[in-house]
Amino acid sequence: MFGNSREGIHNLRIENIKMEDDGDYQCQVGPALNHKAIRAHTKLTVLLKPTSIDIIGHSNGTTVEVKESDKLNLQCLVFGGKPKAEIKWFRKNIEQRTEKSDADKDDTDNNGSKGESETQTHELGVTKSTITLTPHAEDNGVTYSCEAHHPALSTPLRKTVTLSVLYPAGQPEISGFTDGETVRMGDTVTLVCRSRGGNPLAQLVWKKNGEQVDFSYTTVAGRESINSYSFIVDASDNNAVYSFAPAKVTITGPAEAKAGENVTMTCKTDKSNPAAELSWVVDGRPLIAKNVVTVASAGGWVTSANVTIAITNQDRNMKMFSCYAVNQALGETIVETSVLSVLSGNNYMLHCLDPPDAPSIFGYSESSSIRAGSLQRLTCVVHGGNPLPELKWFKENEEIKTGSTSSINGNVVTNELTIVTKDADNGALYRCEAHSSAITNKSLENSVRLTVLFPPLNVNIQMKPKVPKAGSKVDLICESGSSNPESEINWFRNGLPVSGRRDGVFGAPFGGTATRNILTMNVTSEDNGAVYTCQATNQGLGSSVHDAVTLNVLYKPEFTNLPFTQFDLIEGDSTSVNLTAIGNPSVIEYKWSRDGLDFDKKRFRSDGPVLNISSVLRNDSGIYKCLAFNDQGASESSIIVNVHYPVSIEIVTETVLVEQGKNAYLVCQVNANPNVTDAIIWKRRRNITSSAEEQNFEDISSSRTRQTFEANRSFLIISNVSQEDSGGYECSAFNGIGNPASAIAYLIVKQKPIINRFPSVSKAASDNGSVGKLVCRADGAPNVTFTWSREGSVISNSDNKKPKSEKYIVETTSHLSLITFQSILLIKDVSNSDYGSYKCIARNELGFDVVDINFSRTSAPDPPIALRIINSTSNSVTLKWVPGFDGGQTQSFRIRFKEVSGSDSFQYRDLSPKNITQFLVTGLKPATEYAFNVMAFNDIAESKYTEDIVKTVTQSETPASETEKVISQVLSGKAGDIPRIIIIVVTIFGSALLVLNIILVICFVRRRRKKRFEEESDQSSTAKTGTIEMYAPASGSGGSYNNGITETSLSGSDEENKSEGAYSGKTDYAMEISPSGMVTTHHHGISTYLIDDTIASQTNYYPPRFANYGIIIAQLFVKLSIHAHSQHPMKNEYNEHLATSEASLSAAIAASAMSDQK
Repeated sequence: MFGNSREGIHNLRIENIKMEDDGDYQCQVGPALNHKAIRAHTKLTVLLKPTSIDIIGHSNGTTVEVKESDKLNLQCLVFGGKPKAEIKWFRKNIEQRTEKSDADKDDTDNNGSKGESETQTHELGVTKSTITLTPHAEDNGVTYSCEAHHPALSTPLRKTVTLSVLYPAGQPEISGFTDGETVRMGDTVTLVCRSRGGNPLAQLVWKKNGEQVDFSYTTVAGRESINSYSFIVDASDNNAVYSFAPAKVTITGPAEAKAGENVTMTCKTDKSNPAAELSWVVDGRPLIAKNVVTVASAGGWVTSANVTIAITNQDRNMKMFSCYAVNQALGETIVETSVLSVLSGNNYMLHCLDPPDAPSIFGYSESSSIRAGSLQRLTCVVHGGNPLPELKWFKENEEIKTGSTSSINGNVVTNELTIVTKDADNGALYRCEAHSSAITNKSLENSVRLTVLFPPLNVNIQMKPKVPKAGSKVDLICESGSSNPESEINWFRNGLPVSGRRDGVFGAPFGGTATRNILTMNVTSEDNGAVYTCQATNQGLGSSVHDAVTLNVLYKPEFTNLPFTQFDLIEGDSTSVNLTAIGNPSVIEYKWSRDGLDFDKKRFRSDGPVLNISSVLRNDSGIYKCLAFNDQGASESSIIVNVHYPVSIEIVTETVLVEQGKNAYLVCQVNANPNVTDAIIWKRRRNITSSAEEQNFEDISSSRTRQTFEANRSFLIISNVSQEDSGGYECSAFNGIGNPASAIAYLIVKQKPIINRFPSVSKAASDNGSVGKLVCRADGAPNVTFTWSREGSVISNSDNKKPKSEKYIVETTSHLSLITFQSILLIKDVSNSDYGSYKCIARNELGFDVVDINFSRTSAPDPPIALRIINSTSNSVTLKWVPGFDGGQTQSFRIRFKEVSGSDSFQYRDLSPKNITQFLVTGLKPATEYAFNVMAFNDIAESKYTEDIVKTVTQSETPASETEKVISQVLSGKAGDIPRIIIIVVTIFGSALLVLNIILVICFVRRRRKKRFEEESDQSSTAKTGTIEMYAPASGSGGSYNNGITETSLSGSDEENKSEGAYSGKTDYAMEISPSGMVTTHHHGISTYLIDDTIASQTNYYPPRFANYGIIIAQLFVKLSIHAHSQHPMKNEYNEHLATSEASLSAAIAASAMSDQK
């Protein structure tokens, strides 16, 4: 602290400021007497200058390339600084207005130092500013700068980039020839092609009749490209089209004038295309003049302009007239100058000889240099002399007679030499001499030596060797023409830069130097046709000249396709494979082979690089090689032909016999391409005897099954097999080609025989003198054998009682399905003694089963069972049933039905053909409840109608087409629009047939009755062993069958009387089928139910399920015969040998029913 305590001045000085000194400071004055404390606050900000500045992605001074009209974002970052720096943008050093920069708080540096008491950390952020540009052509070469301003900086931080705006070059313009101009053969014509602007500058190529003749071009200071092509005209150039530019400007008018006169000067251009524009400048002041454009006779346009000036006394002795001709299209300007001498009014003068001063040369300093092609004016001035001297210009020792203009102003003589500098002017000495009669000894002179900067006129490329081969070393030697200063050579391959090596600089004409550069490379086939460009650039002038060479590299054939390309084909397809190779020379021969051998030329035809394949086969899969060769060598390429074909099953397990509880293995091996091993599907076949169109399969979802794959095989493993697993298993596979393939493997689980107890085979009947046929069917595995016996005696094919003939014939056991076997016993010449009970025993290695089959005379059939509805529409119902015993004769069926709610009598349908078990009832009303039952009849008598009432309600009527309406009318018996005469004729004919049928039936029944009574009276002693009728009376049925013949009336009233109990609601039982397929009986009244089609021919189900049918049918009769169960004398004889299974129980129940009938 320092100050003056008496005056109350207390200053705080902080030396060696640090960052931790930044903060708030307070000066406090303690309270005196009753005064309050006094405080003063201040804030000290420690300035920290920014550390660096950067334009993201671009170094300082670099060039940023951007296409015209594309958006360009330049982002400037300033690191560090406290407070944050202010960023400013400049375009060509002119500040641009942008949005305020912002500090990026996410990117910070933590700087700080530790003091004695505490540590303070100051976050130094990053200041960011972004400018978005949409550059145009005029922005090419413009600089953009980013500056960081900060109080701690004495000078701002700055980073600069230069824009290189890429934009197309201008259209090429051709000069050097005028349309219609006549050129003699042998003349030399120089055509100049010029393209202005563009970044980069255009590459100019001369072509004649579409062929390249010159690739050398020059560039001028980045402004334009020029390619001059000189040639000697010959007949091939006739009618060629070229363009031209203006040549010169001429000023005409008086050379002298007096004060008070008006002087008119005329400026006229030579012909040009397009027309040039003229402007006047007099004594440095521009004047407006009217341009007059006329058409030149030889083509092009001529422009002229006049200017009139009044000469006054104030004018000096000389007036300078300059005429400028500007060709806007070509960007060229031609200037012509004329000097007018102004005369005074004195008529007499005294001439004294007086030598002039030495000449002085103005307009060029030897310490400077000029560009070749630029306009250079050298002015020689001489003062005094009498007479005035004559001035002459010399180049070296040769007088220049054109291009100079002399003028006199008082005693000053001026001679202005105008030249267009050339490369030959470099180092040339230009001398001005003054000649006068007053000069006695020698002329007075002065000289100046020019330094001219000129680019190389051309470059020359040599290639060694001239025709290289792939893999060889090639040198491209580029040497530039004379240049001042020396040129820099760069190489380009197809427009992209490549590096060569400098090979020296040599002296060249006009005081310039020539540069040589060599590009060495090992050429490959990819270099064939490559264009290598040599560019010689005069950096001082910014001018370049180019030449190019196209390589012709010899190489052996090369294939463009990838090696071992795979072609996937489908068997039977045709295709073409193209393996065209490229090489130099381009004449290539091809040879195809397969695995080194020739192939079938009938289906494989080669046409050079193309291989045509017809009707490809699966054996055609393999590797095919194509050999291509030319003068330089041979190459080989291979392809893989992969023929896809549909799946075929080669091996499948046909039949597997497995013990219950063991594991079963089913194998399926396929052949396919593409392989589908993991797509092999196993399904279980529901119906192994149906046609191919009706085959039905279900998925295997048991937890005891699993599927494994190995190569092209699939294994289905079924663990702990049971009888339910027996059946067919389909192996199917599909690979997306053709049709799926499938095969069936059969699994048979060993089981003891279970005899089929269907009503159709549990009885047999035949008349005396005929042949009796008893059928015994059993399911079992392995093979089942049968034994027939009667009353304890085994029946063989020969009966001892009749040695001369065979009484019994036991046919060979038939194998009906996988596990179903059948034995047939034939009884010849049946007599009364043959009637009775026969036993059939079925055996295999696991056990046996036995059944009693009753053999009796032919009789009325048993009623059908298991009547159910399988389909219903609005006007039809489909019924199905299981036929009962046919009584020993072919049976037919009759259906009757009626509306449940109506009082109409029954309607009847006699079914054809015989033994039909399914029928479509048509002509029904929509949305109406119907009741149905069915009965069987044969030539002897009729059965009762089924007491099972089946009811259903037809569907609601749906709109029908006209055809359906007509069919419905016909089926329902409605006449519709049928003519009445046809109805009458059909009715009479049908009535006659009905009467005839009734008479025949009555006669047949009476004759049959008479014959039976005679047989019963002759054999009364054996009546007990005669026909056994197994029709159990139903409660309330009103009657039963006995050993006599019962006739059934066909009249409606008789049917109603006899069937009153069937529809009176007093039925003792009804049949239901559970989901498992079992049929149970329940005591209840009449009810409507539907029965699924679970009972059918035994061959339509899996073998394990066949065994259940005996149980199902037996249970239908449980309530009918249970009361007689204990009366059967044969039951206990075999029961000790049978297992207590459902099959043996059902056999016993069926046997008890037979006993009850007896």
